[in-house]
Order: sequence, then structure tokens, then C-alpha cells
Amino acid sequence: METLSPPSTPPSYDQPTNRSIGRKVAWGVGIAAGAAALFGIGAAAVPPEEVEVIKEVEVEVPVEVEKIVEVEVENTDRIDQLTAELDTAQQATVEVGLERDAVVLERDSLIDERDLAYAARDEAVAERDAAIGQRDQLQTELDTLAPPPASELEAPKSSGLYRVGENMAPGLWFSDGTADDCYWQISPIGAPDDIIDNHFGYAGGSVTLSAGTTFESNDCGTWALQK
Repeated sequence: METLSPPSTPPSYDQPTNRSIGRKVAWGVGIAAGAAALFGIGAAAVPPEEVEVIKEVEVEVPVEVEKIVEVEVENTDRIDQLTAELDTAQQATVEVGLERDAVVLERDSLIDERDLAYAARDEAVAERDAAIGQRDQLQTELDTLAPPPASELEAPKSSGLYRVGENMAPGLWFSDGTADDCYWQISPIGAPDDIIDNHFGYAGGSVTLSAGTTFESNDCGTWALQK
């Protein structure tokens, strides 16, 4: 009957592993080969296969190192990409800043023009208000003046501009002129362009005037009121 041998004791961390033993063997063989070459021992003392093993051990790169190198390469590429994107974003920011500055300058220019227009408008309004105030004052003074006597209103009138009811009596007036370039015009007070009636030609005619109008006469002779 075959006797089973007891299980072998597992190697502890202090015991050398097969890989470390192989490295030690390889280093030992290398040292032996160097000694042989130094003391003249023939190259045949080191088997070729062991020399090949030594070369393989020297060029062997751990997988972990390769992964680390790959990760570093990927990180470098990503850093370069992010740097390029950052440069592009910074350039875009500069361009946007320049455009914004141009818009701000244009806006400020428009604001200045608007302020000048407002100032000119305010000045024109002030001038208009002053003119209105002066007109109202003159109208007030005119209203407070005593009307001229009837004899002055009815007195004969020559060429000139009259306000019917104020310095010329309303009624039917006759001209004694003989010129052929007589011109007269009737219009509302304060609106000389709104002509009610007019005449150009021979003098010697007649005209009927109403209060609240103006009468203008040029080269028509003397006008006399029919009483």
C-alpha cells in the first residue's frame, strides 16, 4: 500500500520565489561568464540558452509600466487638447471684449447726440415760450388801451395795414384812386395768409369791411367810409 507524504509547507514571504531564484541564477550565470572571460575560461562554459535567458530578462518591461506609460501619453494628449481649447476660448473672449467696447463707444456717441438734440429742443422751447409770453404781454397792453374815438376810425385811409374795429371802422369804403396797380386784401386778424378777399388792378372800387379782420391797401388812393 502506497503511503501518502504529508503536504508541503507553503513558502513564507521570507522564502525566495521561483522568479527571484531565476533572477539570482541569471545574475549568477552572468557573473560566472564574466569571470570566465576575465580568467581565460572558454565561452563554452556558459550554455547559450542561459545567455539568451539573461538577455530576455534584461529587456523585459512589466505590464504595469506599459499601462502607466499609456496613461501618461493619454493624459498628455488630453492636456494638449484642453490647452488648445483654452487658447481658442481666450481668443474668443478677447474678440467679444473688442466688439463690446465698440458697441459701448457707439452707444455713448448716440447718447451724446441725443443729449445735444434734447438741449437744442429745450432751447427752442424756451425761445418759443418767451415769444408767447411777449405776445401775450403785448396783447394785454393792447386790450387795456382805450379805443380811439369814432372820428379816427371813420377818417379817410390811405395805403397801409388796418385792423377793422380797432383803427378802421367796419362798413362800406370807396376808393378815389386812379392807378392801375391797386392791390387790397382782407384776411383774419393774425392770419394774413388766409385771404378772405382781394383785388389787383384799377383803383376806384369799393370794399365792405367787417370787425375782426385786417385790411391791407397799396396804391389804391384814399378810402372813404360811406355814412
